[in-house]
Amino acid sequence: MKPSILFLLLFSMASFCSQAQNLVPNNSFEQFVRCVGALDRIDDAGIGTSGAPGWRSPTYTYVYHSLSCRLRDFFGYDTTWFKPRSGRNYVVIQTYAGDFRTDSTTRQGRSYIQATLTAPLLAGCSYRVTAYARLCWGQELYGQARLPPMATDGLAFLLTPTPIERHDLLGFSNLPQISSPRGVPLTDTLRYVAVTGTFVARGGERYLTIGNFLPDAATTVRRLTGSTRPTLARYALDDVSVVAVPPAGLTLSAGPDLLLCGSGSPVTLTASAGFGSYRWSTGQTTRSIQVTTPGRYLVTADFGCGTTQDTVLVGTFDATRQRLLPAAGPVLCPGEVATLQALPGLLDYRWADGPTGPNRAVSAPGRYRLTARTADGCLVRDSTLVTLLGVPALPRLPADTLTCADEPLTLRLPPAPAGLTYRWSDGSTGPAFTTRTDGPVTLTVRNRCLSATATVQVRRQDCAPLTIPNIVTPNGDQKNDFFRVQAPSPRTLELTVYDRWGRQQYHAADYRNTWPAPNLPDGIYYYYLLDQTYHRRYRGWVQVMR
Repeated sequence: MKPSILFLLLFSMASFCSQAQNLVPNNSFEQFVRCVGALDRIDDAGIGTSGAPGWRSPTYTYVYHSLSCRLRDFFGYDTTWFKPRSGRNYVVIQTYAGDFRTDSTTRQGRSYIQATLTAPLLAGCSYRVTAYARLCWGQELYGQARLPPMATDGLAFLLTPTPIERHDLLGFSNLPQISSPRGVPLTDTLRYVAVTGTFVARGGERYLTIGNFLPDAATTVRRLTGSTRPTLARYALDDVSVVAVPPAGLTLSAGPDLLLCGSGSPVTLTASAGFGSYRWSTGQTTRSIQVTTPGRYLVTADFGCGTTQDTVLVGTFDATRQRLLPAAGPVLCPGEVATLQALPGLLDYRWADGPTGPNRAVSAPGRYRLTARTADGCLVRDSTLVTLLGVPALPRLPADTLTCADEPLTLRLPPAPAGLTYRWSDGSTGPAFTTRTDGPVTLTVRNRCLSATATVQVRRQDCAPLTIPNIVTPNGDQKNDFFRVQAPSPRTLELTVYDRWGRQQYHAADYRNTWPAPNLPDGIYYYYLLDQTYHRRYRGWVQVMR
């Protein structure tokens, strides 16, 4: 993470591009007077109304409010999906009419829109003129079905010192300063396309007229469907601007985004040179200013023909959120050397124990502390812990084990933790090991550096089945007086006896052949016998009969 983007004040935008004053009034047609209908396109003076203050038409034009005006009345079909580029309004002009002539005294059914700029243009100054155009779909006309859309080239801007009137459009003598590319019709019906260009003013231009100034013979026309029927070409216009631009090579920059280091330390903001005057959003008029609080600072610079603006963001550096070193330091094997690598791009790296520079070799465990400074001069501190990897801990294994000669013995462990591996006597590496032989079973646990080994001795013994009688005659003749269980080797036996109704009659954790008692009634009894030494279980019945 770069330190220049760590702020207590969170900014969601980069520095704003340079801005200049727009000389077009009501440039996105948001000021709205009324919807314009077919019967009030031209007033008694022969000048079309637009419904948008600041705009007129030498012929006729339409302005629509996308939430209020009934666009269906004009287009003949649902146009609620046809939105302005910004805000709620746009203006519609006609650039070609084919065989449909709405006014023979105007340019064959063309319509134009005209604005009076807020100030005349200055001689020798450069201006950028821009409007966004989107082709409208076809229209129901004279009761016919909806016609296919038609696109044209030649959408242009004409700037003049006096208003353009209807008679000025008849001779095609006025050549616009800026036009969309010749021979390339504007065909986009989904997005607004920028028509823009820059020119040098002669001085005194005060009126901006937008439309197609080419005669029909010089206009490139394209129908967007295969239909050959004549139709109309109409465009929605929005976000018109005329702004003075600095001469080539002169660009305003308020400088890179900066960080305050805290404790009231100021930072210096410096705008680019070459402008006649400067004014910051703080009210200061010098090229450079010092600030001590975070925020967005705007500078306006005058280049003679107009002004342009730029902004710079000043944030507060949060040293607690800036890491120079990994949170988890390296883990060393005995005698191993590792390299600590600090975050690059800072200045004046200094380690607490003396070395300098962003990287250093370490061979001993301990906490290593580092300081550095950002390009803004803010001090950053960080540390990381280097540890030594020791002998791995052994898992819990059973003690030396006695097992029956004819039974396998399985030793089970939990899965090896991350960074450790198991290895048994036979080379297997799983968490369980099974053996059928006498002798030692070894387990080696290894980490990246060291290992530890544990051993379990396995002894096997004959585990022949017990001899269990099925009749007892407790009559005192010293023969079969007790339930005598015979084993080939010493072991611990646990005996539980139940009567035929499931009631417990006897229990001994270490049975010594002393059941039954003399007063026990004759009958059938059921026993449960557990060989504690070899972990075997026996169930059966025995008859007591005197």
